[in-house]
This record gives sequence, structure tokens and C-alpha cells, in this order.
Amino acid sequence: MQRTIKLTVLLPTFQSAIAAAMLIWGRNTRPPVRLDTIYLPTVTSVCFGINAPAVLVRPIVALVLPLLRLPFASWADRFALDEIPFLLVVAALWYLVGKWLVALRDAGRDPSQRNPSGKLSTHLSIAIVGILLLYMGVDSLLHLGRWNNPFGNTVEGSLSLVWAITLLSASVRKLFGKKGTEAHDEDH
Repeated sequence: MQRTIKLTVLLPTFQSAIAAAMLIWGRNTRPPVRLDTIYLPTVTSVCFGINAPAVLVRPIVALVLPLLRLPFASWADRFALDEIPFLLVVAALWYLVGKWLVALRDAGRDPSQRNPSGKLSTHLSIAIVGILLLYMGVDSLLHLGRWNNPFGNTVEGSLSLVWAITLLSASVRKLFGKKGTEAHDEDH
């Protein structure tokens, strides 16, 4: 129980702090000389790649924020208003990763915990996120000149593909591999 709390509290806290630091660092990075178009620093691309599932909420936030008419433009002059929900989603993402890691560890120890979150809708949602990240990663790798940072796009696209493969393989294994593992478990 104590390890579960540690992992589900420390992992999101640590990852959110890193993401916040990377966003601030990227915001303070100067674009290359004589560049008159949008530039996304490599550190920001790395932040988005590490937290790729959280990046999926950015378009939704961009649509909703203008409708809210909030009285302040930024928080503590460090983050743009759309970055605050991103950081909250980063925390939620890494909380779920922590819970997943704990469930994997516990499933290996206790056979009654083999399927801690066996809901079909959960695994389908994970597969959909994986598919979106697959598209996002491939698109980033196909358009390396976007944001005037080919290296940053390569890193972000590659990390998005890692997330996509991880999520898709985990959800497909749970969705289609369940019957084979249950039959194997019944034999023992």
C-alpha cells in the first residue's frame, strides 16, 4: 500500500515539475537568428513527446479557453493559460501510469489480481489514444520542417510513437489476449 501511494504521488509530482520546467525553459529559448516564422524549441518538443497523451488535450483547451473570458492572461507570468490544463493532464497521466505500474507489479505476485482493470471501454479508450498518438507521431516525422526544428520534431514524433506502441500493445493484449490467458490459468 505504501509503495502504491509513493508511486502514484511521486511520479505525477515529479513528471509535472519536469514538464513545467521544460515549458519555462522552452519559453525562454531564443529562436535561431533571422527566423521570422514560428519556432518550437527542442526542449518543448521533448516535453510534448514525453507527455504525448497529454498533448491530445491541447486542441480542446484551445477551443474552450476563448469561450471562458477569464480575467487573467497567465498564471504567475510563467505559463500561458493553455499550459495550465496541460500540466494538470500531465499529472493525471502520470498518476494513471503509476497505478498501471502498481497493477502490473501486483498481478505478478497475486494471481487473483491478474486483471485489475478489465473494462472493455477502458481498453478501447486506451487503443483510441494509441491510434491518435500513432497518427501524431507519424505526422511529426513526415513534417520535420514544421516549427523550424527538425531535430525537435524527430524527438517528439519518436516519443509519440513509443507511447502509441506501448498503449496499443497493452490494450490489444488485454482485449484479445484475455481468452488465451484464462484458458492457460484454468489448466493450472
